[in-house]
Amino acid sequence: MKFKNFIFYITVVIIIISIQYRNNLRFLFLFFNSTYTDLYSLVNRPTSVTNICYSLQNKLINLVGANYKNIAITILDSNHNIISDINGNKLYIPASNQKLYSSAYALHKLGPLFRLETHIYKNSRGYYEIIGSGDPDISLKDIKIFAELIKKNRFYSYPKSSLILYEEPENLWWPESWSIPDRKEDYGAPITRLALNGNAEDFAIQNPLLRFKSISSSILLNSNLKVDVLTNMHSSFNERLNRKLLLNITSAPLYMLLNLANSESHNFSSEILLRNTSNSWNNKIATQRLSNWVESIGVDKEEFYFADGSGLSRDNRTTTNALSYVLAFMDKHRYSNYYISSMSLIGIRGTLRNHYDMNNSEISFLGKSGTLSDVRSLSGYLYTPSGKTIVSIIHNNKILDSSIFSNILSVVSSEKNCS
Repeated sequence: MKFKNFIFYITVVIIIISIQYRNNLRFLFLFFNSTYTDLYSLVNRPTSVTNICYSLQNKLINLVGANYKNIAITILDSNHNIISDINGNKLYIPASNQKLYSSAYALHKLGPLFRLETHIYKNSRGYYEIIGSGDPDISLKDIKIFAELIKKNRFYSYPKSSLILYEEPENLWWPESWSIPDRKEDYGAPITRLALNGNAEDFAIQNPLLRFKSISSSILLNSNLKVDVLTNMHSSFNERLNRKLLLNITSAPLYMLLNLANSESHNFSSEILLRNTSNSWNNKIATQRLSNWVESIGVDKEEFYFADGSGLSRDNRTTTNALSYVLAFMDKHRYSNYYISSMSLIGIRGTLRNHYDMNNSEISFLGKSGTLSDVRSLSGYLYTPSGKTIVSIIHNNKILDSSIFSNILSVVSSEKNCS
């Protein structure tokens, strides 16, 4: 009887949601897919114990030597048990290893086939509208396509119409803790909904909305279109108005955006994924929702603090224990293949293509590197003939030993006494 009641209530909830969102099948798909993934992950969480392999532990302690106080190392065996731990519960700046959290969150909630969308509408009130979600690949070519669509879908009763660009306020374009110098570099480009080529050329575009507006105006003028280009707050977009969708430009699927974020360490893509997954352009809200998710999958809230989604902020903190747990969680995830394959492959591709050469065809490492001044990090999956090992290393020190990461991987991969 209780089971029948449960089924009844679930059915009622589904019907109510379907009625409320009957015009938004995309929302329904994401809702049910995320719910299923949450239930799947609840059943398949990693269950690890600490089972220190003292042969490996002693070798690593001897290897780090004087760096002991400034480095954290956590190693998990193929069963996700902790077999080596050096300062694994201490908080350090992760640099771009922060992306391992935000990319896991996005993949878990949105799924590998999710796409960012940029819409152009013809509004019944006599104007056109463009509203986006931060697609990093929107280009000049797309604006020319917008202009052609407007040309083919003219307002005959409105001889001089307008094109409205909807965007977030400027105070939300950068995480608060990003430094002013970083905001001027290409890797610190502003995070906007309408972004031409990820808002960066040789340097970050400081006013991407003005640039988008100026280029749009110029292209429309060259097409002999009398259309004023205006800007408005994204929050003012009224979904209830009668409008016709002229075009929906979709981004590459999420699993390809993850490659940009993890393999190429593209900050803009990481931040865009965080904002779309959290459904907020407010960095404080977005990072809080990311934090809530990381805690919900089993990580102690004392083991991390998030200030952005990409790791450019020096306010981020994490333990290697927390990072290794998330890697273990994603190793058991229904989308594990997408997550792991999004990372750099040592000596082959991504930010690790020219670093930490394993010099052994039987050993490979798929992972994420991180670099800030006085910060180095490396976390991922080490594959050896004896199995897969999870490795997480963070080094925070003004004096950085560039060889220590290669040496750690070498020691872990050659250890034979921990099985």
